[in-house]
Amino acid sequence: MVLDLGLEIDVQKDGLKESSTCYFTTDEATSKAGRILNEHRCISLLFLLLPDSANAKALKFCNQVEDGSLETGNLSVGEAILRSLITHTQKDQTFGDKILCALHLLRQYSAIHILKPGRFGKGGNGRIKKEFEGLENYYVDKNRTMLYKICTNCRQNEAANLMHRLGGSNSNFKRMETAFLTELVKRGSQAALIQELKKIRDPEDISLITKDNADSMTLLGRNLPTDALELNFSRSKCLIISQEVYNDDSYSDRYGTEQDVIALSKTFKDFGCSNDRVKVERNVPDAEGFKRVIRDFKKELGQPDFVIVCILSHGRLNRNTNREEIIGTQGEGIPREDLQAMITDANQCPELLGKPKIFLIQACRGQRDNDVMATRVEHSQTQLKSDGETMPLKPSMGILRESWYVEAYSTPKNYVAFRNPIKGSPFIQAFCQTMKDYGDCCTLDKIFKKITSDLQRQSHPQSPEYRSVGVPTDLVFTRTK
Repeated sequence: MVLDLGLEIDVQKDGLKESSTCYFTTDEATSKAGRILNEHRCISLLFLLLPDSANAKALKFCNQVEDGSLETGNLSVGEAILRSLITHTQKDQTFGDKILCALHLLRQYSAIHILKPGRFGKGGNGRIKKEFEGLENYYVDKNRTMLYKICTNCRQNEAANLMHRLGGSNSNFKRMETAFLTELVKRGSQAALIQELKKIRDPEDISLITKDNADSMTLLGRNLPTDALELNFSRSKCLIISQEVYNDDSYSDRYGTEQDVIALSKTFKDFGCSNDRVKVERNVPDAEGFKRVIRDFKKELGQPDFVIVCILSHGRLNRNTNREEIIGTQGEGIPREDLQAMITDANQCPELLGKPKIFLIQACRGQRDNDVMATRVEHSQTQLKSDGETMPLKPSMGILRESWYVEAYSTPKNYVAFRNPIKGSPFIQAFCQTMKDYGDCCTLDKIFKKITSDLQRQSHPQSPEYRSVGVPTDLVFTRTK
């Protein structure tokens, strides 16, 4: 029996759609692993793995598991739930890694070993735990993991008190996950529930703070420096330059860049940046074209609190000048520093004097491959392409001519940057996911450290570079939507 769990393929996040073979070994192994899972574990598994769009279905199944009315035929509840989840891997094999990471969060290592018997070798549960440590942050929604950790660290009286403070109507729940799902359905989204949790959280209450759910406290509380400068996206200006179709034989077309555009636009809008404040320019042909785009962007600036400029392009290190260049679709390059100076130099852009200017640059900066010297966990390689050749101030504070800007590169100088032709570049996708998870509760500096940590754990690791120039205080984004 296969239950309709409401799962859909998330192409942007989950990657390539592969062949219709099952990710796991056999139906017999699935049944054996399922029999290990008791009803409580099944509820936790549904809570962790079903997306926000399927909250109503998750609640229905969890209620049926609790009251014993779930129809599973001749199968146990664990067998039916696990088999239904694993069936989805025939459409989306990356969902298999999500299942394993969720089982890791549940500490169900015997089930993991049954499902993937040849993967871990000797070492028992400790070996499996070590190999999955931290990977759940990449495969399982971090906000849902946060809610789950709150569930597991609440005693019965604490859970009842929390639900009372939320105004929860379900007082007879057996599992906190079911109570949270009731609130998710009632409020319409996970984001709405988290916002309410932030409002009612008592900063003096340390009962929920443990080693296991430190990230939960980070997400629920904005533990930020008192002098941090808050950046409001509703008063920002954002420019995205996306190069996809190249007419020069030295450069391949940059398939996948549109996924980066979509992800960036959605991220900015989710933080409150209106459509008229996000400008997208595609397929800029040459150096003069890049200059025109920046000039036009500056004409429409007005008086923003800050700007973000995203450049998604092929890049190169010019051997004659030793300067990094951004490449137009006709093959002509423009020095990256010259392009940035049109915004960072107060003589060229006085409107942004003393205001933060943030650059995200997805482009090669040379031809070296950043070799992996050691690795902890091995995963199947994903097809990647390189983005290079086919080969509010204090009155007494002085403001320097070139200051108040931040540069974030997908790769260090002299090295190539990578992009997936289906789901976009790892750097941009990691930025958007980290902004979704931590954007309004971490400083910009910590956000980029988390991005670096995520990218270095991927199957083809990257080492992004982050540089702050003349920014005298911490920066933090605020959500206004």
